[in-house]
Amino acid sequence: MKDDRSLTPAQGRAGRALLGWSQRELAARAGVAEATVTQFERGTRSPSRAVAWAMRSALEAGGVEFIAAGDGSAIGGGEGVRLRAAADVSDADPPPKSSTPSPRGG
Repeated sequence: MKDDRSLTPAQGRAGRALLGWSQRELAARAGVAEATVTQFERGTRSPSRAVAWAMRSALEAGGVEFIAAGDGSAIGGGEGVRLRAAADVSDADPPPKSSTPSPRGG
């Protein structure tokens, strides 16, 4: 049985891309070495469960949701990632900054 907190190299790369993070930024947020992220994403190193969880947790804290194979609307869909709706809304259109009250129409 597959661990529901697992992370694949493709999910790691895709999650970083959605957030616009470099490997260095993910490493810093996860508390791991940059080389660990690089080697994991290339498929040349399998991190410990704790390290994989740290990277996944950092991505989740940034707004990434992980999709298990078969979840979602696509029949036979594979594993994937997406941004949470709250992250999309807050990043998409920040409220305008205004020092004056808006005029009332009549």
